[in-house]
Amino acid sequence: MARGHQTELKNSLKKRDPGFIVVDEVVGQWIALLPLPFLYDFLTPYLFFAPITGIAFFTFRLFDIWKPWPVNYVEKQLPGGLGIMIDDVIAGIYALITTTVVVTGVTLALYILYPAFLSHYFPEK
Repeated sequence: MARGHQTELKNSLKKRDPGFIVVDEVVGQWIALLPLPFLYDFLTPYLFFAPITGIAFFTFRLFDIWKPWPVNYVEKQLPGGLGIMIDDVIAGIYALITTTVVVTGVTLALYILYPAFLSHYFPEK
């Protein structure tokens, strides 16, 4: 449904990606935040929720603005609203991967560098 509306607005406004339509950004951000419950529950249950959300938001915006391959290719090659939506989906996937790697890396670094810190939160049985 969003793809169809974006196609109509793109054609009527003669703009490639009208800035006031943000449903594609919302979809990309949802994808970027997809690992959040898993990462929060299993890797960092006592670390702050906001940094993980911030990393996901920042990396999505980075990939959405920077448009590395294939984000830029898809946006240019797919017609109408489909290209507008799919480029944000791919940027969201890039952000999902980056967020997962960064949060996992930070968690492992804390475990290696500060085992006493984590043993406070994960007591031995």
